[in-house]
Amino acid sequence: PAQEVSRELLGREQLVSVLTTLPPELGIVPGAMLVAILAKRLGSLRLLRLMIPVAALMTSLGAVMRLVPRYWMVPLVCLGLNYASLAANVPLKHLIAAAAPEGRVGEAMATLGMLNQAVAFLANAVVAAGTPLLYSHLKRPLWIAYLVAGCLTLLGSIPIWRLSIDELGCSVADASTDISLNV
Repeated sequence: PAQEVSRELLGREQLVSVLTTLPPELGIVPGAMLVAILAKRLGSLRLLRLMIPVAALMTSLGAVMRLVPRYWMVPLVCLGLNYASLAANVPLKHLIAAAAPEGRVGEAMATLGMLNQAVAFLANAVVAAGTPLLYSHLKRPLWIAYLVAGCLTLLGSIPIWRLSIDELGCSVADASTDISLNV
């Protein structure tokens, strides 16, 4: 019986592994195409302003797993998380490249990459430290992490709404025009 339970558990773990990997990898392509089309039409700054709340909502989608604990929800949540990172990262990287001083685009992009890694490390550390505390008070509390991450993502819109295209040092006709790269 113990060996049978072990095989069943292994089968479930393999299924979850496939569901967290394959659908998001395949589904990210149309999402990337959509973000590229929107960036072309709206401009990077405007798209970033619109996509941060969308990214926050997609990040918070993981909390739905608490209400609907089904295997078919796993790829939807993972795809939502992939789209959340794609939605904000593409226009943000374009804006950083446009705002970087001439000859220093590589440094600016490396700084963004380093910051992304530091935030991911800090988030993992907070989850690792906070999970035992949450489990001591709640049954299956990890849905809270998705909501907190969504709220923190939404906070990223505060400095973006205060930013104007003129501050980027690029000359553009209006806010809907995309920033031209001078790299």
